[in-house]
Amino acid sequence: MKRFFEEHTAVIIICIVVSLLLCIIGCINNINEDGAVAGKGLLKIAGDNLTDTIDTYQGKLIPNDNLLDKNLKYKQPSFSSKEITGKFWGNNVLVSSEIHKILKPNTQYTISYNYEITDLSDKAFPDFNIRIGFVLWEKDDIQNQNRYLFATNFKTKNVKKYYSKTFTTPSEIPSTYELLIYSNRYDAENGDYDMDTVRISNIKLEEGSKATPYVE
Repeated sequence: MKRFFEEHTAVIIICIVVSLLLCIIGCINNINEDGAVAGKGLLKIAGDNLTDTIDTYQGKLIPNDNLLDKNLKYKQPSFSSKEITGKFWGNNVLVSSEIHKILKPNTQYTISYNYEITDLSDKAFPDFNIRIGFVLWEKDDIQNQNRYLFATNFKTKNVKKYYSKTFTTPSEIPSTYELLIYSNRYDAENGDYDMDTVRISNIKLEEGSKATPYVE
């Protein structure tokens, strides 16, 4: 008997793990549409962990399509989803006709990207608006923070950071939607201004509520 266990230890461990998983799954009442596990106590915790692990694995294994790689006509000539570097303040990346090709009404989308300040402004101007990233701009509703897709309060050079945000489109995609890009802006009292130089890379816009890996 001892020899049997020694020779088949791996198989026995696998059988035990599979049995436990089947027990957990069998005792879970239901898995809701949003992936939440219905159940109680330790079984619910174990079920939540199991579904989260599966979601994470699937996300890494099968990234969602990047909607910014759909043969769009970019207004900003230097833009690509891989990388864009420069000083920007409300520069137009996508006009409304291009946005209408990729966004659907009443749908969740997630944007994600890396950002880094490569060169700080050398002007001793006061802060005007410290934001790095994008705005899904609509002229009749410019204060809607659901469409603010930028990082704030970051002014450190040569430090790469990561940003992601999920937002939901309205019941009708506005005809005036534009995707604008920004970097930190500083203004002087005489009207002069300057921006930091930023690099934004691995830019991904995808359908759904979770950011999946960027793939070239």
